[in-house]
Amino acid sequence: MEGALSDLVDEQHVFRMTITGRHPTVSIVWHALGSEHAQALPGQMGNLLLSPLEVEAALETTRRAYEGVSREELLAGVRRFCRCSVCDDKLDEAVSFLPNGLEAAIARRSGFLGLACPQM
Repeated sequence: MEGALSDLVDEQHVFRMTITGRHPTVSIVWHALGSEHAQALPGQMGNLLLSPLEVEAALETTRRAYEGVSREELLAGVRRFCRCSVCDDKLDEAVSFLPNGLEAAIARRSGFLGLACPQM
């Protein structure tokens, strides 16, 4: 069947899925960055749909939101929120998802879809 969703859900089209048990990934990113930086991120609370022409600007906006905050500071901030309920690998995965995903979309010359809590 041409155009089936299953044809799009493969390594060529899907960058990564990040799933955490007790805390939504959006809240992890929000607490890692702090509200001032997190509000500057593109999209609406982790949800965004970008054409290939929009991805580069979204990456630049994301880089500005992350600017001035080291990876260690991001992880320290979110550890205080999650405590021991989410392992460091998952925290790092959640915090790096948007910038890394946008970079991958640019490399692939494709658009980007981010769903904070997909209901599929």
